[in-house]
Amino acid sequence: MAIALAAAPAAQAGPAPQADPSAVVDATPIAAPTDILGQLEAANDQLKEFGITPFLWPTAAVNCSQVPGTPLGIVPAVAGAAAGPTTPGVGDIALPNPLDPTKPFDLNAVKGGEVFYGFFPAGIVDDSSNKSGMNVGWFNVDTFQGGFVPMGSLTSTIMAPINAQIDALPVQAFRDVARDALAPLEDALDALPQAGARAAIVETGKGTVLSLVMGSVTHSGGTCYFLPTVGIQDVA
Repeated sequence: MAIALAAAPAAQAGPAPQADPSAVVDATPIAAPTDILGQLEAANDQLKEFGITPFLWPTAAVNCSQVPGTPLGIVPAVAGAAAGPTTPGVGDIALPNPLDPTKPFDLNAVKGGEVFYGFFPAGIVDDSSNKSGMNVGWFNVDTFQGGFVPMGSLTSTIMAPINAQIDALPVQAFRDVARDALAPLEDALDALPQAGARAAIVETGKGTVLSLVMGSVTHSGGTCYFLPTVGIQDVA
């Protein structure tokens, strides 16, 4: 079954991310169908809504689905990546700079030379508070640099670097405007069905990057162990 899943074609990269931070909520599928290919399509739809390019093949875990009637308890999943500068689900975030209009404040979660990795399973209804288990392995073939990075929750991975940059803005009025403008983004992320979803931002440097996502997700019924899935990114 895992071989059959690997043979299924990955979805093509979707259209440009929505400019409205809350738009991604309405477009993301919530229902999880019991057929494997339907679940896989739902997971791929989540990747596309975040502007993430799918990896070369999907992955799966066996005997851990929380959706009744799923054959062999299979949880299909997809992973993908988006090179910066970008903010998944939104696109480019820039705040006008009254001090120098030619240099707007770049508040993107993912900077140039960085890659956002997303992992989305279908068939996990709830999620434990422990978001560890999934990992990203990467290798930049141009710089011969690489490593392994743990993945975490979707909302915190996206919002933590944005909030840190807001705190670093030089004027309190700028910080207030930025927080008000980006509050809908955090609300939209929190409203998404994130059970089992994981994310990471990795500073890979520029070049061609080979990436691998694998590991485990724990839910109330046990732990799902996902086979490796691989992708290639051109990072500018």
